[in-house]
Amino acid sequence: MDKNKFDTIETAAKIIGDSWNLLIIRQIFLGNNRFEDIRKALQIAPTMLTKRLNNLVATNILQKELYSQRPARYAYTITPVGRDLGEILILMRQWGIKHLGGVCEDQLIDVDTGKEVKCKLIDEVSGKDLASLNLQMLSTSKEDS
Repeated sequence: MDKNKFDTIETAAKIIGDSWNLLIIRQIFLGNNRFEDIRKALQIAPTMLTKRLNNLVATNILQKELYSQRPARYAYTITPVGRDLGEILILMRQWGIKHLGGVCEDQLIDVDTGKEVKCKLIDEVSGKDLASLNLQMLSTSKEDS
């Protein structure tokens, strides 16, 4: 395989597939952006949280901002790359509600209207709901042919 080609799903799963990473990103979307707030909300060990936050910063999903000099303390914010993950979290939330009988303690609200948002994927070309299409993922790799 060409060294510039890689499996995007596999690579994305390696970066965000860790359940702690997804929960950390969710906490930051919920407004808990300081180490101690995230640690308390998730009840995660400090060493594990430090490792995950460093990984998320290194992969440009989060950025680290100093908010206190002594001792040095940081807040974490979502980068534009990380903001795109919000769509995945929203879809995972909707899937859990639909298929697992999940109850969410949070709501997804359109800030401008104050109304709850329900999401679905739409094909940009046809405008059709992806759930209504008979989809198949095809490999474009010559090695798979």
